[in-house]
Amino acid sequence: MSENRSTKNNNSKKTENCRSKKSEACRSESKSSDDDKESKPRRLSPPRKSSAPKKSATDVNAKNGYNEEIPQENVIFPDVVPNTTYTNRVTPLMSVPNANGGAATAAKRKDREGIGAGGVVALLLIAAFIIFIIVVTAGGSASTAQAGSITGNTNVGYGKTSVLTYDIGDATIMPYDQVVWYVGDREVQRKLYSEDGALTYELDGDTLGYQRIRVVAGGRVFCECDAYVSKPSLDVNVDNAISIYGDEIAAQNYKVEGFSESDSASNYPEGKVYYTAYGEETETTPKSVGIYKARLNHGFVNDAYDVNVNEGTLEIVPRELVVVGNVVKDYDGSSVVENPNLKLLGVMNGDDVSVVCDKLYLSDKNAGGDKQYSLYNMTLTGKDAANYKIGSSDLNVMIMPKHITVDELRADDKVYDGTNAATFTNYGNLNGVINGDIVQIGAVEGYYSDTKVGKNVNVTVNKVNLVGSDSGNYTVQNPTAYGSINRFAAKPTQETTQEQTTEQK
Repeated sequence: MSENRSTKNNNSKKTENCRSKKSEACRSESKSSDDDKESKPRRLSPPRKSSAPKKSATDVNAKNGYNEEIPQENVIFPDVVPNTTYTNRVTPLMSVPNANGGAATAAKRKDREGIGAGGVVALLLIAAFIIFIIVVTAGGSASTAQAGSITGNTNVGYGKTSVLTYDIGDATIMPYDQVVWYVGDREVQRKLYSEDGALTYELDGDTLGYQRIRVVAGGRVFCECDAYVSKPSLDVNVDNAISIYGDEIAAQNYKVEGFSESDSASNYPEGKVYYTAYGEETETTPKSVGIYKARLNHGFVNDAYDVNVNEGTLEIVPRELVVVGNVVKDYDGSSVVENPNLKLLGVMNGDDVSVVCDKLYLSDKNAGGDKQYSLYNMTLTGKDAANYKIGSSDLNVMIMPKHITVDELRADDKVYDGTNAATFTNYGNLNGVINGDIVQIGAVEGYYSDTKVGKNVNVTVNKVNLVGSDSGNYTVQNPTAYGSINRFAAKPTQETTQEQTTEQK
């Protein structure tokens, strides 16, 4: 201890002398004494090349009063190119006088070596941790550049999935970079770029509507796109139907298209078709002629599908009726029947409907049956007439000959011959013939009602034959005629005289 104090005193004196004299030797001694003091560790630097001859460790120690050789060490410089190692003999940071013995010097040197290696390792760990924090933070932070594109089906049906792929394009991503996927503000996937599936994301169609898809790679590049999750479209088509008024309405069918693979119509209650009048919402029972909306009460879940019901129609068409009737008219020289009396076949029980017709045109004017005809201005009337229409007609049309009479028809007088035979030469006049028609009496047949002689004897006419182009349109009612049977002029005999006397009486 006294020796140490003596050394310190000597150093102090030498320092003061150096300050006063400022000689080269004093500065050297002061430097030597400073080496004996403990100082903070200094950062090692690579050895500098020198043109002077390299001294050995023994020479250096000898010059500084050491008798131990400093070992050769490998020094790593982290601020230069990685994996570069510099080898050199390192000058100790602190000097220990040889007087303390070699053991003390070795112990201090060992402490310095432990502190140096441990410090380097600690610095490396801290640097790695900082880099990790930066990478992790950057992975979820706003990116600085947009690059690449997102491919895949961005129109996803509800409940289905779609695989989206990030094509980074010309961007550079390191294997340790993180690739983070976001749906809206929600992080949904985070993987290292080197991991499988880092650039793909399976979008679940569990949220309806538009969703913003964002992928960030390495905190440096990003890409965005919009995805739309929509309900699958379920198309329900109600069939169209036609029914005849008065007939039973058949049940209308409907078809459904668009079920998902795991779904079918059997999973839902059977729908029911109901009817409303056009422009109305209230259900009604179709009866009268018209067009009705055929709608569907269905049980398809609206949360699972966009249900599009294409309504059908039910058209009730008029019931066809058959116009019938026996149309008979007397010959009048015309081929038109005014206001014929017609009837209808096919009217439903209880309905009020009838038919009227202004005119019935015939194929000719002549008397006879099975006439061809056409109906003019024929309409249906009655409160239920709108539910019917005229489909066909089946008429029996006949023109009856016109009855005419004969005036002043008289049988020829004759001489009694014992018979009732009568002849006619004076046909009288025809009454009732249509102007312009050509018809006359051609012959008359008849007989006396008695064979006895007399004047204005009643003559029975049993046939009047008409002739002329229009004779077929007429018939003559058998007229009443008279004639005289005169006596036969002969020589009188007793018998004849007695008969004449008897007549006179």
